[in-house]
Amino acid sequence: MENSITMESVRLHRIFDDKSMRVSLLALAFAIAFVNVILSDSGHFGFWDLVSYLLMLVPLVWLDIRGVMTNRYTRWFIPLIVVLLGDIFYFNNDFMAFLSPMVFLLIMILYLTSMQEVSSFYQTLLPRMAIPLGMSRYFRLYFSDLLAYRAHKSIYNRVVLALVITLPFGALFLALFMAADANFSNFVSTISLFDGRFKYYYLYGTILELLAFLLLFIYGFSNTMRRESVVVWKSLDPLIVGIFLGMLNLLFVTFLLFQLNYLFGGEAYIRAAGINIASFAREGFFQLMWVMGIVASIFLFMMSRYHGERSMAWLLSGLLISTVVIGFASLKKMYLYQSLMGATVLRYYVEWFDYFLIAVLMLGVVFILRRIAYARLLDTVVVIGMASLVIVSSLNVDGMVASHNIEKFKETPEKLDKKALSKLSIDALPVVSGTDIKIDLQHYRSRDCETLSDYHLGYCTKLAVYGSDNINYVREYE
Repeated sequence: MENSITMESVRLHRIFDDKSMRVSLLALAFAIAFVNVILSDSGHFGFWDLVSYLLMLVPLVWLDIRGVMTNRYTRWFIPLIVVLLGDIFYFNNDFMAFLSPMVFLLIMILYLTSMQEVSSFYQTLLPRMAIPLGMSRYFRLYFSDLLAYRAHKSIYNRVVLALVITLPFGALFLALFMAADANFSNFVSTISLFDGRFKYYYLYGTILELLAFLLLFIYGFSNTMRRESVVVWKSLDPLIVGIFLGMLNLLFVTFLLFQLNYLFGGEAYIRAAGINIASFAREGFFQLMWVMGIVASIFLFMMSRYHGERSMAWLLSGLLISTVVIGFASLKKMYLYQSLMGATVLRYYVEWFDYFLIAVLMLGVVFILRRIAYARLLDTVVVIGMASLVIVSSLNVDGMVASHNIEKFKETPEKLDKKALSKLSIDALPVVSGTDIKIDLQHYRSRDCETLSDYHLGYCTKLAVYGSDNINYVREYE
């Protein structure tokens, strides 16, 4: 895997031998910086932010199409990112605010591993820095002969001449079109760059972002190395493992004996025992979630040192099976609590995370007993995790919460917590439309759908279809 352009110990990937590629990446970096600094100046994730993220994916897609991409797993992450971006541009719930920087970080990671020869899928998410990070040296190589005037004098002259001819005619036709169609004129106004005022931030902000994205392209594509398969460490002491897992199994089985009556007896058992149902359902759920998470971590650690020891296989499998049963017990508590108190966004997310942990633990038993390679286990966990993230982000969780609670308390509307529903995002507007429930929309979440920088597909289409009758515009969270 040779690099081509060199200077001392710094080397650029062979793709940069092509000057047209370097010019294209420079133009793309400027376009992304221009969009981020000048066009998307709203504080919300809007249309231009979506454009910026999609532009960042262009080099990865282009190199993959050309067959230059070394990491064969990168292509599978790109459609997932596109789906996540679509979700961010359509849904307005709180999770989307956290998802946007997560997607940006994921794109950066893909650049850092795109040219690395990895042996497993999960390694794509664990970048390694194979070359030194020297910004000035990379730029010196990148621009070494790119801006040589003599070598490209004819091209530069022709470009300047074309611009001199084109710009006046373009300005003339633009003015005529704006005068001929008011809607077109409004559209042009929405992408007005400076609004009559020049900001110095536009200048230095664009330059800084241009350099940052260009460095990402240069460094990411030059960060080549061959990644070996996951290292499986030496076996653990069987005596220590036996005592550790044996005592945990004993503790878990003992705890499960106290849960069996509820698991098989359900609500009838709770009432017969004189236990307050709401208190029983509320208590212990998050503690059991912590138990599942810790056991999953123990499992992944021990699998890295598993070499087919029979005693470890049976003891670890027993622990995982016990934990799965505990997971179902926690889920049943959550179902009971939601049947009594209704649904919330947090309860849905916790429930879905419980499903994820149960799936990982159940697959763990299969991987242990069949002695499947540890790298394949990590690949499977990453695949399930990414698929779960895409599925959950694609659900209208606020709409689900509103629908569940309205339907549940249809016969007893006095028990419906309207104040809780009012804190949901505008995603719940289709569900509450026509009711007396109003969604509290904070002023900092309001958008101007007439400007592309603030335009959000989900927000603006819902507002256009359902109106603002069920929206209460407030200035602060009460």
